[in-house]
Amino acid sequence: MRSELRGLAGALVFFVLSACGPLEPLESGASVNTVEPFERPTVPIRFSAMRADFSRGDEVGTYQSMLWTCYAPTDYLHWGLGQLQELGGDWPDFTQRTLRDAGFSVPSDPGNVFGDLDHDRRSATYLLGGRITALDLDVCEHLDWATGDLLYQQSGTASIEIEWTLFNAIRRSVVFRTTTQGSGEVDRRRPLGIQNLVDRSFREAMQRLAVEPEFRAFVAQRPDPRTAVALDRQESGMSLRSQPLFERPFDEHGEELRASVVTIGDATSHGSGFFVSRELVLTNAHVVRGNRQVALRTHTGRRIMGDVIRRNTPRDVALIRVERAGHAPLPIRAEAARVGETVFAIGTPLQRGLRGTVSRGVVSAYRENQEGFQDIQADVDVHGGNSGGPLLDARGNVVGLTYAGISGDAAGTSIGLNLFIPIEDAFARLGISLLPGDGAPGLEYSSQSTP
Repeated sequence: MRSELRGLAGALVFFVLSACGPLEPLESGASVNTVEPFERPTVPIRFSAMRADFSRGDEVGTYQSMLWTCYAPTDYLHWGLGQLQELGGDWPDFTQRTLRDAGFSVPSDPGNVFGDLDHDRRSATYLLGGRITALDLDVCEHLDWATGDLLYQQSGTASIEIEWTLFNAIRRSVVFRTTTQGSGEVDRRRPLGIQNLVDRSFREAMQRLAVEPEFRAFVAQRPDPRTAVALDRQESGMSLRSQPLFERPFDEHGEELRASVVTIGDATSHGSGFFVSRELVLTNAHVVRGNRQVALRTHTGRRIMGDVIRRNTPRDVALIRVERAGHAPLPIRAEAARVGETVFAIGTPLQRGLRGTVSRGVVSAYRENQEGFQDIQADVDVHGGNSGGPLLDARGNVVGLTYAGISGDAAGTSIGLNLFIPIEDAFARLGISLLPGDGAPGLEYSSQSTP
């Protein structure tokens, strides 16, 4: 089992081990206090967790052996033993303080001893995690030269390499990775010198991250929410005429509604989607990622392929075209869902075997998110894998689609604070207009231009 450094709860899982190369010193102009300030507040970011790529007992350094000066109890230092058992107690506060000093928006004051850490994690859009991929210590365990007794004080040098990962807490996906290195030196013996070496190395690696141009540029960026990427190369806009609205209560035709929902993805990850016409499936942009073609499974388990023809990443919506094969679309309700209204979500939470899972709740509120969009907040129970699935009214008509939620812990447990994209906004961001209900349902191309 991999050893976990002490830090805030909340975890990202890491696996690769690599080696540190030569480390250049920080340039004088690379201080967190001298970097170019951001033009506007960044997306909120908070340190979440640190982990290491070492198992207990792995060699991570060497002891020096010098007559009358340095005693080598063993040839090597071992991860998880001695002073390397408890590390990182102040790393969360140091990281938050460094980010704040470098101009990033953090949810609270790192110096506030009464801060609500759980609230801070929920209020941050980005959670910053790290894994130590390499650590190299060269340590002198000092002796009293006159008596030969151990002083239990150490000096030495250390180098560290950390892979940093940004996790989008709203979309529940990793969005950025980078690696930095750090080094530390204790030139005079001191108690807990080994821990001090690792701490100094960590601090330099963290400072390097805070001034790294690519990292700063990524956290600072706010894409234009009006931009839809039209992949189908159609010069004209799209119009969609919905099916007539359902009038029967949900429980009288729940199986038919479940049949209109699909699972999208590969063996490593999946999301949900639903038919809005006999050949079009609506889902999230983060479900299809950067793919031009995706695999879908229907409620019966049949596998079909689809082409991603439009996506709007800032609004997190995408449209997939499949071959016509008798797929039953869900009706689109133009009227917005009302606060207090009963709603249902259908999707594939957590694992593929749970496809077609139905959950029920009420619309709690409308909220403006970090990008300035209006979201539907509802207490419908959804989890990872529900993304892209429909939010339906009490009769089974679409009023929104699932895209995000606030987790109660690192495992992604739903706490009833889940977010949905209003269906009209989803279509608008994809450059699709809804036509009146009279006429034949289906897709049309019009002369209007895509926004």
